[in-house]
Amino acid sequence: MRTHGKIYWSRSKKRSVDLFSSPSDVITSLADLYPTSGLPISPRDEAVFLLHVAAEVEHALLVQYLYAMFSFGPPMELPKEVQDWAKDLRTVAMQEMGHLMTVQNIVIALGGPIAFDREDYPIQSVFYPFPFTLERPTRDLFAKYVVAEMPPIETIPSSQKPLVDQAMIRSEIANGGVSVNRVGALYAKIIEVVGDIAESKFSFGTAATFQAAPGSKELSGTSGPNPPPPQTPMTSIMTWPIDSKDSAVKALELIARQGEGPTRCEENSHFEKFLNIFKCFPETNPLFGQIRPNPTQPVPTNPIASDAPPFNVSKITDPISLPLAQFANLRYRLLLEMLSHYLQIDRTCRPQCKAVLAHQCIFEMGNTVTPVAIALTTLSRQRPTLYGDDGQKLVAAFPFEMPYTLALNPDESIRWRSHVDNFHRSDEIAEQLAESAQCPDEIRTSLKTILGNDKNAIAKMQHAAENPKVDCLSG
Repeated sequence: MRTHGKIYWSRSKKRSVDLFSSPSDVITSLADLYPTSGLPISPRDEAVFLLHVAAEVEHALLVQYLYAMFSFGPPMELPKEVQDWAKDLRTVAMQEMGHLMTVQNIVIALGGPIAFDREDYPIQSVFYPFPFTLERPTRDLFAKYVVAEMPPIETIPSSQKPLVDQAMIRSEIANGGVSVNRVGALYAKIIEVVGDIAESKFSFGTAATFQAAPGSKELSGTSGPNPPPPQTPMTSIMTWPIDSKDSAVKALELIARQGEGPTRCEENSHFEKFLNIFKCFPETNPLFGQIRPNPTQPVPTNPIASDAPPFNVSKITDPISLPLAQFANLRYRLLLEMLSHYLQIDRTCRPQCKAVLAHQCIFEMGNTVTPVAIALTTLSRQRPTLYGDDGQKLVAAFPFEMPYTLALNPDESIRWRSHVDNFHRSDEIAEQLAESAQCPDEIRTSLKTILGNDKNAIAKMQHAAENPKVDCLSG
């Protein structure tokens, strides 16, 4: 696990906030925050460094948004308005994945190493918008999301200012009196640095070889006989190829417009979606009004699926929930390693192998991660079952715990064998769970479906491991 010790968020003046702070003071203070680097490095290295920071931020936000989405529980059991909030979180998370892959493309074009790192909890990193935490959604949490994705102050319409003022104050109080950093400021800095790099410092040929494919190819999941519906930059899940400096800058600007917005306030942006949820979400903080029922499941804060502490209210110990959470962690590792491997395959040499990994990553998110994450929110967290102050059963959740390493072996055959090993180990857990008499029928059915799907993936990857010089499906 890496930490970045050389990036700072500086401001023109230091301040603290309390309940009686002026909203305009809060906004002025936040607007003064910008990332800086004290490293004596070249512009290209500084760009790679900041892009690695952006990749970690995108990864962290992606996971936190997914955790919040899954915390709503089975979607069909939710009221229409709450279903819409969960759908918005899903859309934002998917777009963050596009941002993450586009950032990797720019890193590859600059000749830097790809990076899928993310700080594990509990940790506070100075470059994150706020300390990385997996937690049950509250109105205060959405206030932090609003501010993290907020565009520059001057672009916010006057009609939204009062609500944004509220989110600003609540986010800083919820963040321990520290302002939430705008991700847009980080992208503004990256755009500035990348714009100053000479064209000769880029390797634009990688757009056709190693970079993630754009549009409807490979990673989008939209290829097929029928073309995908028309999409605007604000609604698409984009992965841009970087074949010129201009395309790198435009890709960064589009990421900013879609979510983090250093240029203007945009309809359908992440900021707009979170501001709407913040406005409508039931009050969860008695400092700001009468408490109303929280529509999400009582998931743990920073769930643990290991033997770390002797007792912790966030530790998953239920005999069904624990192995399912451990299965989830293995599949999270598998997904990250397949994404990394995908970016290290030259599509001009092994196009089908690259496509196999891309397809499997998409399939894994929709057909393994999602049903398992939802299933965990229906299970008891600990044995004996614990209940909250409101009488609700405390449930488990997808832990998203980072593996000890994401580094892949340089030998291509061993990389494929590593994926096969992760499939086999997770499938062993799934088979044992499915055979348990305590396993709920719907979860048993879901696990058997996953096991059936895995057989096909394992066969393809085993073939690639045994034939490292042959494209996956060509012989």
